[in-house]
Amino acid sequence: MQKFLARAEKPKPFAGIYCLSSVKDALDEVLREYLVNVEKYSESKIESDIRILIGVLNVLIFGIVLLISFKGDFNEYKRVVVVLLSCFWFLSYLDSFIRHFFFYHVFRGKNKQNEEIKVVTKLIAPSTEYTALFYFGRKQIPNMSSANITNLYNERHELCYEKFFKLIREGVQQHVD
Repeated sequence: MQKFLARAEKPKPFAGIYCLSSVKDALDEVLREYLVNVEKYSESKIESDIRILIGVLNVLIFGIVLLISFKGDFNEYKRVVVVLLSCFWFLSYLDSFIRHFFFYHVFRGKNKQNEEIKVVTKLIAPSTEYTALFYFGRKQIPNMSSANITNLYNERHELCYEKFFKLIREGVQQHVD
């Protein structure tokens, strides 16, 4: 935790301040690190595991196609390659589908009391309002915390960590109160 807070005290310039998707990605990454290092939530790794599994399957498919292409004439194995490539594309789209509909959370994890937390963030152009929605347990109504990103960055394009941490604490504290 001390390393994380020490790093936060030395803000680094952020060149992509005018690209909202870059700003959102940077803020989401800091939010994840804060929840893990300061609030002591453990992050769920199921999304990463599924994506790694899909990636490994795609590599295996590619390897099989590569081996088959060295062994014989294309006309002999054309149907097999079509099936394997169809599987490759299916897995690629399945990955996108799963991420879009099931793992749309920026953070998903549990605290020491085994309480689940899910965090969804929004930063939609042209608005510069960064909104974090904190879902605890099975609760369907989130705790909401938001701030204008122009207030989170200083004139040198450095993230003001303390302001951003306050935003996160507001969302987490609403649950504790």
